[in-house]
Amino acid sequence: MSAARFLYRAELRRGGWRFVVAMSVLLGIVGGLALLAGAGARRTASAFDRLERATLTSTVLVNPEDPGAAPPDELRKLPGVEAVSAALGLIIIPVGRTEPSDDVAWLAGGDGSWFRDVDRPVARKGRLPDQSRPDELFANPGAAKAIGIRVGEAIDVVTISPDQIPADMTEAQFREAVRAGKLGKAAHLRLVGIGVTTGDVVPGAQLSSMLLTTAFREKYGTGPAFSGFAVRLSDGTGATDAFIQRVKRDAPAGAVIDFQTLASDRATVRRAVLPQVVALLAFAAVLT
Repeated sequence: MSAARFLYRAELRRGGWRFVVAMSVLLGIVGGLALLAGAGARRTASAFDRLERATLTSTVLVNPEDPGAAPPDELRKLPGVEAVSAALGLIIIPVGRTEPSDDVAWLAGGDGSWFRDVDRPVARKGRLPDQSRPDELFANPGAAKAIGIRVGEAIDVVTISPDQIPADMTEAQFREAVRAGKLGKAAHLRLVGIGVTTGDVVPGAQLSSMLLTTAFREKYGTGPAFSGFAVRLSDGTGATDAFIQRVKRDAPAGAVIDFQTLASDRATVRRAVLPQVVALLAFAAVLT
């Protein structure tokens, strides 16, 4: 007879039914904790995959130095392409500043697929903006914190097209022109939601971003300072390499194009959460 079994029988004789009830409660608590730890491990391991499905995550981000090197209309014609969404980086300066914020990217959609077909954010607070409303703004948590704005609050900004900035304008002249209201157009925006896409949870790759509507860009005629194209492939990450090679082959000679892939982001996230998953599974194993 083991020592544990001997002690159990001894306590049972002394405590009677009270001991049985106490042990049942204790075993129930321990078993519940083990189940919770196991469930937590599974949810942690699958969190990124679930966010992928919820946001219709792009398979590849195509970032050409010259947008003409990989135009979205041509990308849509390539084999295996299911959807393409253009994200245009705009020069937006919150009122009270004299230069763009280096830690926040202001993005607007290039067409009606923005927020709909590819990389659709999941709103944690508020809602997604109405693409027909030029005054509605959406942010990820990093941008909302950097700007210091909450859902429902408004912000005044100046929007400037790159072609409005003289080639010979110095940085000091730019700041003075913005301060004096001689450069750009004034806009009044209201934050309607804060949320995330998969790009906001990849360690080391997070970009604080304010998301403007397509109607904003159309109303103010703001040209992009840079462009990127989010592409979702019907065959998933398995077709990524073939797609990238095709884009490079079709691009003009000497074109500079950067690619960010879902496969790479997924691997980064899985490496990051692996210690947590292992710890939860080990805790569950000890309890059982």
